[in-house]
Amino acid sequence: LARAAVDLAEDPPSPNGTEEFDDDAFEESFIVQLESRMQAAVLREDFIEAARIRDEIKELSLDGDAAVLAQNRAFFNACRSRNLQGMRELWHRGDHCCCMHSKERPVHGHEEIVESWGRAFKKGAKALDCTKQSVVVRDNIGRVVTVDEEASVVVTNLFEKTPEGWKLWCHQAGQLKAPEPRSRFSFFARLVPKGLRDAIAKARERRNIERQRKQLEEKEVEFARELFTQKANA
Repeated sequence: LARAAVDLAEDPPSPNGTEEFDDDAFEESFIVQLESRMQAAVLREDFIEAARIRDEIKELSLDGDAAVLAQNRAFFNACRSRNLQGMRELWHRGDHCCCMHSKERPVHGHEEIVESWGRAFKKGAKALDCTKQSVVVRDNIGRVVTVDEEASVVVTNLFEKTPEGWKLWCHQAGQLKAPEPRSRFSFFARLVPKGLRDAIAKARERRNIERQRKQLEEKEVEFARELFTQKANA
């Protein structure tokens, strides 16, 4: 009994009777363990088990993807509604933050970035279509790339996982190069098999060579006529 009392004094239970732990840290360490188990399964050529563990890791990672995408949607909603307070809450407060508006110099630091968004909202920030996007999450960093073809704009947002949730720490917007106009025959050209396209190209090359040969012969004949005329007149 005395020993049990000492143990309770050194490691008291939590108020709700359960042990407290960091859910995020537990999830990350669990994923690391799963990755090690997957590698071990591959080494022993148990590919069925490796595939099962891979799918389990993917399912656990979806939670991070969904959270990052939610923050990215909140970013575009703040832009659309010109909600400066909402934009302020989205950004990380660390000194490593960076914001690169399209065709403008980079802005660093939380307050300077928020001020830059205030200026952008006064100018009338464009409402972009954020439906075409890709997300990647690695450890505590999430990246979302959004492309708006109609506005010819690409936006890259980097998020960092913090105790307050995922926070935006880097934003970059840029213009997409306008697509080159295609010939009206380009679609039909893609339907032709490669072997036939090569044969057509070689036939065109032979015709060009034949055309050049005939032009050279005509010049030689013309030169011979001029030379004959000069001698006849002499």
